[in-house]
Amino acid sequence: MRRICEVAEVTAPVIYQRIGFIHEQCLRVAAAHDERLQSLKKTRLGIAVDRQEHVLNWSSQFDRRVTQMGAVASAETSSGFVLGLHLDYDPRYDVHDLEMAAQACGDPAKRPAFRKYARIFLPFEDGPNEAEDPLPEESRLPSRGVRIHSPYTIYAHFYRIGQLLPEIEQLHFYLDRDPGLHGGCFAAFGPRVKAGTVEAFWVRIDKSLSVDQKKRLLAASEAALAKAQAAHPGMRKFDVAKQLLLSAIGHPEFLGLPVVKRWVPHPMPNMGEPAKAMCYLSDRGDLDPSTLADYLLDVRMHALDRFFMQVRRRLSVLERPIFSPSSNTRWHGYAVYNPTVVMRLLEIFRVTYNFVLVGEDRKTPAMRLGLASRPMTLEDIIAFLPGDQSSVKA
Repeated sequence: MRRICEVAEVTAPVIYQRIGFIHEQCLRVAAAHDERLQSLKKTRLGIAVDRQEHVLNWSSQFDRRVTQMGAVASAETSSGFVLGLHLDYDPRYDVHDLEMAAQACGDPAKRPAFRKYARIFLPFEDGPNEAEDPLPEESRLPSRGVRIHSPYTIYAHFYRIGQLLPEIEQLHFYLDRDPGLHGGCFAAFGPRVKAGTVEAFWVRIDKSLSVDQKKRLLAASEAALAKAQAAHPGMRKFDVAKQLLLSAIGHPEFLGLPVVKRWVPHPMPNMGEPAKAMCYLSDRGDLDPSTLADYLLDVRMHALDRFFMQVRRRLSVLERPIFSPSSNTRWHGYAVYNPTVVMRLLEIFRVTYNFVLVGEDRKTPAMRLGLASRPMTLEDIIAFLPGDQSSVKA
């Protein structure tokens, strides 16, 4: 931010005012296309869902703990369109005012679910066994605004996805094993899960592997697939992979496990998703093995992982911290102090990612999903007016 001020020869308040204006414009662009999204008709959409943690620096020399916040996001897997991105934060309230109100109505003496201010993370909860989603070690609540308990953000996120996609015949959710994601999915889509129009899968990918480890795992998977293909000459690689899955999910030992322990490795992983395994969470017992194998082969998280990677790379204030003994792991060079800025930057980038940035096919995610006819420019966003349909696909 300081460098921007130097180059543009403006003060910090001007920069933050401009960020606020651009954020409002991005909200208008997103709202206009959300209307189009709500009338989108497709047979099936795959949606990857995960959370990303962000660190904010301490703002007081008297309390140098950082503030750590999570953002839950969903991306359509074929187009890469990011349907929603929500931070565990609400800038409208003051945490001290709400704590006094909570104390006045007796919230501390009640179980969390029965509190009037249950969704707000209040200071009296910053202790062992007080919150279902306790603060990470060496972190604190934001000094401005309020932090929202992550389950509330997750549940609201899934309900919002349901509002955006009412006309899609089948929704398949690919969920990271982050606590709360599967609960939020089933809470928002319970009736549709029972009806068979929503399916949910856990996805397990080891993101800690080095490049060399990924290459070795990928080579082993490809060798196993090649061996199976050699035993079935003339059969396509996809069909061989399906046969491997059918064999795995039909094994008596596999069927004897509880649903949440029925993990099956993906027979066709890639460098971005090595050692990928899936677990079919919404098992009602009514899917034939062939259909389930087709569903499992389609499970992927790449679209959302790519978006999260771009957040780290393009937004320096949200890049991964570099740890050093001198920083005592508690101060992060580019991290901001105000969570409202983080919230605004994330939404600005989501809109830019969906409507401005093009891939190798020269299309934006919005164009691939059928929501836009051309890429927008940053100038288009800044000048956007309610009712402007120039970029919306007719």
